[in-house]
Amino acid sequence: MGVLSVQKLSFSYEERRVLGRLDLEVGEGEVVVLLGPNGCGKTTLLDCIIGYRKYQAGGIRIYGKRDTEYTAADKAKRIAYVPQACASMFPFTALQIVLMGRTPHLKRLASPSAEDAEIARQALRDLGIEGFEGRPFTQLSGGEKQLVMIARAIAQDAQVILLDEPTSSLDVKNEMRVLRCVKDLVKKTGKSVVLATHQPNHAFYFENEGLRAKAAMFAGGTIKYCGIPSDVLTEENIGDVYSVNCAVLQYDSDYKAVVAR
Repeated sequence: MGVLSVQKLSFSYEERRVLGRLDLEVGEGEVVVLLGPNGCGKTTLLDCIIGYRKYQAGGIRIYGKRDTEYTAADKAKRIAYVPQACASMFPFTALQIVLMGRTPHLKRLASPSAEDAEIARQALRDLGIEGFEGRPFTQLSGGEKQLVMIARAIAQDAQVILLDEPTSSLDVKNEMRVLRCVKDLVKKTGKSVVLATHQPNHAFYFENEGLRAKAAMFAGGTIKYCGIPSDVLTEENIGDVYSVNCAVLQYDSDYKAVVAR
């Protein structure tokens, strides 16, 4: 059993079934990339894992223990979550937002320590955004806010990090910055990452960087294809899930020759 185990999970919005008997295992030091068309249930699955939505059947286990047996604080020590978008009405600085990730580790009514502040600053440095430290969160662009929220998840120091389309608001440079940060984090700490995205190339990136990577493709309310990206992300499977014609290409080390996979 992995660090996170989803077993026969089912969830419906009134009469509309979104997830049906879905299974997913996340191992230690593994990156699981969730793929599928809009509305297929990727975000709903993440919402069920963190407890934001209550599933109707099946179960979720974290380190072999049922998710319902954890307090909110204990679960937050094990699972961090970065949503697609985050708004704040108050002009907290970027550092203060990241420092909020340390909350699960504080005693009741305690204030963050100097060590907590340094952990938060290191998270900003890990993403190369230490220059954001004193800037009001409300004055950051959507992409900049997303980077700060990822830094907060890193500062939270949970074993499993859930990322819901973390690069959707980012330019190409910052997209690669996030992917490299995830790669380095997993290699250095052995943390596990579940990343929902619309980019199959993200799964190939993690596999090519030598990580334990898995692609999980949603269809019909469940995960239809799951495994090593180069095995799962075939032209046939992508065409089946997305109803598109596509070609999967492979470049040589000089990024010159292109051949079909």
